[in-house]
Amino acid sequence: MMKRWVHYKPPRWPALAMALLLAGAWLVIGLPSQAAPGQAGKGAGHGHARNIILIVGDGTSHSLLQAARLVAAGPSGRLAVDELPHTASVLTHSANSLVTDSAAAATAMATGVKTVNGAVGVDAGGKAVPTVLERAKAAGKAVGLVTTSYITDATPAAFAAHVTNRADTTAIAAQMLERGVDVILGGGENDFLPADQNGCYPQPGKRTDGRDLMAEARSQGYTTICRADELDELAGRPVKKVLGLFADGDLFPALYQEVGAAAGDDGGKSGGDVPSLATMTARAIEVLARNPKGFFLLVEEEGTDELAHARDVAGAVRAARGLDAAVEVALRFARDRRDTLVIVVGDHETGGLAIQGTGNGYSSDPQAPCPAGAEGPFRTPDGQAFCLSQATAAHTGQPVPIAAYGPGAARVTGVLDNTDVARIMLAAMGLNRKP
Repeated sequence: MMKRWVHYKPPRWPALAMALLLAGAWLVIGLPSQAAPGQAGKGAGHGHARNIILIVGDGTSHSLLQAARLVAAGPSGRLAVDELPHTASVLTHSANSLVTDSAAAATAMATGVKTVNGAVGVDAGGKAVPTVLERAKAAGKAVGLVTTSYITDATPAAFAAHVTNRADTTAIAAQMLERGVDVILGGGENDFLPADQNGCYPQPGKRTDGRDLMAEARSQGYTTICRADELDELAGRPVKKVLGLFADGDLFPALYQEVGAAAGDDGGKSGGDVPSLATMTARAIEVLARNPKGFFLLVEEEGTDELAHARDVAGAVRAARGLDAAVEVALRFARDRRDTLVIVVGDHETGGLAIQGTGNGYSSDPQAPCPAGAEGPFRTPDGQAFCLSQATAAHTGQPVPIAAYGPGAARVTGVLDNTDVARIMLAAMGLNRKP
């Protein structure tokens, strides 16, 4: 049925009142948007982002962050991640399971498309899907990957590679160089070397195609490094491309596990040849920020997942503090500007972690034992205690936390799907139209 349009006659306003109204309207719509006094430091969430820093706590849950919060700052204290004002929960199921793996979860956040467990940078049918990193690179931005895992592991791989099997790590390594990733920092040196060659670390290379990707990277203008002190020495140097591989495999064992760990409880220090996540994040930002068009940086803490798989809850808490130290680095950069979106998110939950009281389960007495099956007690700075237990050594289907600061952060609200993370980042950069 056709609607009948009714002509509306506005009331006859006095001339002076109408003039004042119009003047006020021009003041509202004619001036550039400005944050209210004090809001710039509180992560005003609108506008476009020149830079994006996505920080993924692999396997990180609300419970793990709360355990880290209690150990670091006590029941009334806060972590750096708590300074991100826009928060939500994220649903994590994959295309073929209610419980995702890291490959499918990272692909969803990198591309906005669900895929099957084990697949990287492809849809459920195996077709390559453009990633946020690739879209940023095509827009002229610098791009980087940082992890305490091996760099070809599922999460960083999903942003810069397209394979149907996450185990195809040598192909992933080659694709990362082909994509022109400007900063690559993590473990996994042997994925870049031929089988008859050793690099800085004991294991020989894994490559059966004879390619020496380290040499190829140097020919493409990368500065290649393999020790924490070499990373420190890059400070202030005008390098634009860095490939830093600090172990044959993962970095997190040297940082957070009891045997040989040098990180201490705060997770912010390097362990021998292995730089901390915070140090790698700071150096990556310094290099990438030299691009006048901005940058996209993925930062991943892997220890929060793998140590929960190993039922090393104390190590997982230390890794969560290492994650938070990297968040503080990112926030320090973003607070001085109004063009950087920082997002911190879990890709899935690992372990079904629960925080319990001591004794009968309702006490915080550090002298009381933990309930059966729980570890601890863990102490807070004010002398209270708590215990931690896991329901499983595998992933779970629990929603995970997300928090954001900066332009575009206001889109982080309510209950999100993990594919929304990609859309939020693309919209913030003004790249949300299909390529």
